[in-house]
Amino acid sequence: MSLAKLVKKEVMAVLKSPAFIMGLVFMAIYFVALGRMVGVATEQVVREAVEAPVGVIVEDEDYFTARVVYTVNASLKGRLIAVRTIEEGVRKFSVVISIPRGFGASLLGPNATAFVNGYVAIDRASAFQQARAGVVTAVARALGETAKLLVAIERGVNISELNKVVVARVETRVGGRVVNLEALSSLFGSTMMFAVFIGILAMMTLMYSAQAVASEKEEKAFEMLLTLPVSRSTIALAKIAGAVVISVFMVVIYFAGFSYMMSAMPQVDQTTGATTFTWSLWDLVTYLGSSGVSLLVVSLGLMLLFSGALGLLIGVLSSDTRVAGALAGPIGAVLYVGLIATQFIGVPLGIEASLLGATVYGLPLAIVVASVSGDETIALLALLLSIAVVATILTTVVKVFGSERILIGVSIRRRPK
Repeated sequence: MSLAKLVKKEVMAVLKSPAFIMGLVFMAIYFVALGRMVGVATEQVVREAVEAPVGVIVEDEDYFTARVVYTVNASLKGRLIAVRTIEEGVRKFSVVISIPRGFGASLLGPNATAFVNGYVAIDRASAFQQARAGVVTAVARALGETAKLLVAIERGVNISELNKVVVARVETRVGGRVVNLEALSSLFGSTMMFAVFIGILAMMTLMYSAQAVASEKEEKAFEMLLTLPVSRSTIALAKIAGAVVISVFMVVIYFAGFSYMMSAMPQVDQTTGATTFTWSLWDLVTYLGSSGVSLLVVSLGLMLLFSGALGLLIGVLSSDTRVAGALAGPIGAVLYVGLIATQFIGVPLGIEASLLGATVYGLPLAIVVASVSGDETIALLALLLSIAVVATILTTVVKVFGSERILIGVSIRRRPK
């Protein structure tokens, strides 16, 4: 038999598998729905930056300030809406800008720099929330450009001869707490990178544990393993532990290589000339503190137990390695991509974030949300949900291992004609 025929035989054996076809259909539906959700979240951020109203508090009673604000508001199609206090503005709008006293006088001076205060309300843990600070910067830039234009017209000079700059000082608020925007941005970026690596780790654990059982069943070595004077639950735990050790070893190598690559690509701050790196997991550790890091370590352990047990369940219920791979691959991809996509869609900074614990993979994100919002109840409820889910699947695995069905597995086949 030629090489081409052997390759065709192997490919057709997989393509004809109902489990493989069902996995493809499920993944197609899942990724289409997920892509749509991410698209809607992205559109919302863009719409917010372009169309969302902005609360404005004008403390300066200077006539020139009134002219600048009126002109900018006209160019923004009435997006600037007056509010009386910062608290009222933050309740109504995601962005509030306060124009302090002396703003107009500063702009009328030679080569002047004026300041505005921006207040950004963060209500979701998302990679896009920091974009709201860009709204404050954009409005400040518009105020500066408009001031230059009005002064040039009033004095009859060339606008290029004027140097009027409006600098925005941004304050970020989560609920009633004031947080540092740079620290929050770094936290969300570090959380994203952490999710990438732990997602890979958990997905590899799932795949290894599923293939470990399925391959032994194909080689007829599994029956001999069950005859050893060891309980079946011990065999199950040993296979989970083995899959975890292999996965951790591989991901540590990947992480070390990736960290070195990122450290070789510094990012230069154009304003200060200082060199900073694009992300750092140390920022995540620093922000969470000892208690948060401890919870993060526990969440990692629960994810590995869950992945190993789920993979083991797939392996014992599969008739061969093809079926195990066809089931474990899509399930692992759904959990992993869902973990990453959740951070683009955004998680509310409220008690509802604790529901992430039911997926186990979302537990680390729930812990970060609890730290940002200052509500430890979120992390506690999410942890309890994850423990309940992991305990349930471990109990299921032990029961399945104790039955004789483990030797046969479940084979999905077409009904013969």
